[in-house]
Amino acid sequence: MILITGGAGYIGSHVNMILNEKGYETLVIDNLSTGSKYLAKWGHFIKGDIGNTKLMDEIFSTYSIDCVMHFAASAYVGESMQNPKKYYINNMKKSLDLLNSMIKNNVKKIIFSSTCATYGNPKINPIEESTPQLPINPYGRTKLIIEGLLKDYCIYGLDHIILRYFNAAGASYKCKIGEIHDPEPHLIPRVINSIKNRDEILIYGDDYDTPDGTAIRDYIHVSDIANAHVLC
Repeated sequence: MILITGGAGYIGSHVNMILNEKGYETLVIDNLSTGSKYLAKWGHFIKGDIGNTKLMDEIFSTYSIDCVMHFAASAYVGESMQNPKKYYINNMKKSLDLLNSMIKNNVKKIIFSSTCATYGNPKINPIEESTPQLPINPYGRTKLIIEGLLKDYCIYGLDHIILRYFNAAGASYKCKIGEIHDPEPHLIPRVINSIKNRDEILIYGDDYDTPDGTAIRDYIHVSDIANAHVLC
């Protein structure tokens, strides 16, 4: 069985769907602070927090968990700069609690959802895996700290894979699930909503080193991310 933390969120739910389509048994844990129970349509579901060590010990002792896919995190760059404490608690401390529960219960495989934000503002593009990681905000810093924890925890026999991806976009090709955020912070759905509602949308920044001065962003389809996790 695969435990998916944050499996009622945008990316975690797509991973859960594809895993079940491929015959894997899954268990989703999500506190639903930003996730939606509607998205947790497959496998087993537990409403709970990975920072609850008693609950996590119960899960690991009750279910035969072969691997953890760790998506549970706060994930907005701007918010992390306004409320860094939230990010160090939700992302760093609770991940440490999760790893300690895994080791205690002899669960030794984890796939971690990291981020391109660990690279900061690289001097060379395109970014490579070996590009120096110099995050410039608490979100990126907390993710990089967890990467360091995973590398250090190899001494306990913990095997890990880290995926650092860029902005996720899109929805299930089978139209079973998609993105559910209220309010919606992401550009592509906001552009679609502005077209549907005939509203304007403001694009900030006109001094970037691009042909028209506006920013260029890299996107990856959420189903491609999900398939990458399954391959891992």
